[in-house]
Amino acid sequence: MNKYYVYEYLREDGSPYYVGKGSGFRAYCKRPYRPKDKSRIKIIKDNLTEEEAFNLEINLIEQYGRQDLGTGILKNKTIGGEGYSLSEETKQKLSVAGKGRAPWNKGLNSDTDKRVKKNAESRSKVQYSEETKQAFRKPKSEEGRKNMSAGQIGKKYPKKPCVCCGKEIPTNAMASHMRIHNQ
Repeated sequence: MNKYYVYEYLREDGSPYYVGKGSGFRAYCKRPYRPKDKSRIKIIKDNLTEEEAFNLEINLIEQYGRQDLGTGILKNKTIGGEGYSLSEETKQKLSVAGKGRAPWNKGLNSDTDKRVKKNAESRSKVQYSEETKQAFRKPKSEEGRKNMSAGQIGKKYPKKPCVCCGKEIPTNAMASHMRIHNQ
């Protein structure tokens, strides 16, 4: 399926600082390097197979070079493609090193740690009225459903092709449409 694309995150001067491969909304999701200004996210090429996207990503990272290696301008930490994975030997060493180590939060409670105490206090102070609680619940009555439906009349949502069937679906209905494919 040709559902993949390659994207770049751009500096204010227009030069790229990160290259990635994705599908769906990946380029726009909260990521460590994502720019706040979405106009600085550039889709280089879309409608690619995963292999084509991997190859283009690898080529672009090689072309621009990586900061961590001192070869270029990108913040990428891998060569791209499927990246890298730890060797079995390294995994084994990490496993042995972690055995017997206590979790970071072992023994912490509101009496011994200020952070835990502050968090517990803030949660206990929040009191919601029944009216507020009801506002968060979905209307269960037929009248409530009709009111919600009437509120949607006349609204126009942008359409996007479904990655599975190619059918044009309004963006507000994409999640329910995808459930059809996942059944």
